[in-house]
Amino acid sequence: MYNAQTTRARIRRMIIPVVAIAFATFLAGCGTSAPTKSGPKNVIVLIGDGMGFAHVTASSYYETGKPDGLSYQQFPVQYGMSTYSASGIGYDQIQANSDFDYFKKRPTDSGAAATAMGTGKKSYNGAIGVNMDKDPIGNLCETAEKVGKASGVVTSVNFPHATPAGFIAHTERRGNLEDIARQMVFSNAEVI
Repeated sequence: MYNAQTTRARIRRMIIPVVAIAFATFLAGCGTSAPTKSGPKNVIVLIGDGMGFAHVTASSYYETGKPDGLSYQQFPVQYGMSTYSASGIGYDQIQANSDFDYFKKRPTDSGAAATAMGTGKKSYNGAIGVNMDKDPIGNLCETAEKVGKASGVVTSVNFPHATPAGFIAHTERRGNLEDIARQMVFSNAEVI
């Protein structure tokens, strides 16, 4: 049997590691010295699948009782990112709050979302690192390699999955797992 205290303890055991990993990742990019002309030493992108500012605020309320009590919420720069597909409907908060079926209308898949994050360009659902015309577009790993930086992807899912692939591969269909795996293994990335 579970009581409220046991349930709260279980939830806390799940939330604390997630928040700790996010916090450590955010701190990895922080330094005590001023930025140099050469740019940052490292850039680490942590993707909490489906995570948004509301999740961070909820975690903060849970842990601290305040909406902005987590240390990384005090960072001077915080950005949101739009990851809906080029063929998606975008996001309308009023419609989302009034129509439960709103989110079932042309949802974004991991391929389009990862392409948006990894390249800065929107594409169609199922795409990995290609534009609407199915032409390859540059991604973060390729950009890092061009300027002499190390690159790679680390994931908790199968490595040719759409989310990590969006940062390192190019294919018209996210289901082309063999092609994605080949591209990743034979890329210039130092870590897969």
